Amino acid sequence: KTSVTALNEKNKLDIHAHLSQEFKLPDFIKSDNKLSAAQKGTVMHTIMSQMDLKENIDQAYLRELAAQLEYNNILPAESTAQIDLGKIESFFHTDLGQRLLKAENIYREQPFTLPVKVKAADDQECTVLVQGIIDCMWQEEGGWVLLDYKSNHINRQNTSEFIQNYQAQIELYAQAIREIWQEPLKAAYLYLFHTERAIEMKITE
Repeated sequence: KTSVTALNEKNKLDIHAHLSQEFKLPDFIKSDNKLSAAQKGTVMHTIMSQMDLKENIDQAYLRELAAQLEYNNILPAESTAQIDLGKIESFFHTDLGQRLLKAENIYREQPFTLPVKVKAADDQECTVLVQGIIDCMWQEEGGWVLLDYKSNHINRQNTSEFIQNYQAQIELYAQAIREIWQEPLKAAYLYLFHTERAIEMKITE
């Protein structure tokens, strides 16, 4: 049996360290080809993780940031022209986006390793190590707020099915926050860039 504390020490996981400003460009978006939907999602996540939340986040700022990321080879040339920066700007006009801007203790692209008990094929219980990356989390009065954002193109009719597919992932992230940070989770959200919709997820205690 491995405790979370021992696991953190073993993996040298500093749960209070902010994300490094040095990014390695993913191999799958190094080509000059048109980006796939998944690759566009990577570009949007990179922009969300690299922006200065103290700035006035409007189209002018986002275009300047995009140019800097491409110039510094954090993102490939002309990749940001293939995404809708307006969708990112719109997020910060939502109530959820405003809450993020007002927060002080913020973590973005936060990696974690968590031991999770599962049942093996022989119905015996065993522990596996699960690694993940939390898109964004911040502290408010009453606990942490978890935010996972998706850039997938989703029809409004299929939103319920999409949410169900990500329920287990959100539950795992919630478990990681409670067990590793040893603090309560106040709320968890999915934000859908395509439909500009924030969805509060139901999390089991």
